[in-house]
Amino acid sequence: MFKYFTEDVVDGKTFVDHTLFLSAVSVGNVGQLAVDVILANAGPSVPQKIGRLFHPGLEAVVGTDPSFSNGDLSKLVTSCEVFILREKKYVIIHFHAPVSMKLRAQFVDFLCDWIERQKFRQVVCFSSTFASDRNDQQLEGVPLRFIATDKSEATLAERLKKLDWEQLEKRLFPAPAVIEGAGNIEDGILHLPGSGITLRMFEKCQALGIPFLALVMFASEGDNTPEALTMFEAANKLFTFTVKDDNQERSTTPTPITIPLTWSHFHGRSHPIEMY
Repeated sequence: MFKYFTEDVVDGKTFVDHTLFLSAVSVGNVGQLAVDVILANAGPSVPQKIGRLFHPGLEAVVGTDPSFSNGDLSKLVTSCEVFILREKKYVIIHFHAPVSMKLRAQFVDFLCDWIERQKFRQVVCFSSTFASDRNDQQLEGVPLRFIATDKSEATLAERLKKLDWEQLEKRLFPAPAVIEGAGNIEDGILHLPGSGITLRMFEKCQALGIPFLALVMFASEGDNTPEALTMFEAANKLFTFTVKDDNQERSTTPTPITIPLTWSHFHGRSHPIEMY
């Protein structure tokens, strides 16, 4: 269920004509890192945390909010949280824990049912897949791909291709008929190992007629901050999270990206007693 902090948020009424952004817990955590960058670079539209998502399929997580900047160590972060950029009509779901394999289908059904009721204008998922599983064709060019449902905005796909993002190629396997959600197996199937709920979300949104777009990065485990910054730059060109002032508009120098405060905690630190 969704637990909201503000009374002005009502399911099915508040998010009409909004765009939803979410991260898939996937290889290298690229999607989650990209959402970190979005939240840190929202400019004047300060992200407001408006709620949390609870579901049996989400692994339980609670700890000190790593994004604190005012010294308040008593604020907590949980498995999944919801933010809003009110001026832009952007809603952001940030996952801090993976979805269990056994309850993945149930969780996706729950999430897509909620998305359908909200009548979002567009759903955008930041994800990644194993770089080691690429075929020969995918070894060339930039390591970026996207998938989009039929109801997704056509202009997004066109603009992505101008940014060197290619649509994910389908793969032929010796026995594709045994793979769940294979669709038209003669044309091949979408293959996204290590992408978490991405493919299941795509198939469910396609069936429900939900406009869904997934930005996918070929990645390996390690320091994936460069991939996250690349994904953010592409998303920023599509949806404009950062806002330039008058001086920056006249300047030819690219707007510097603010590195999320959360990234300073990568190497671990003692947990503060204030969280208790």
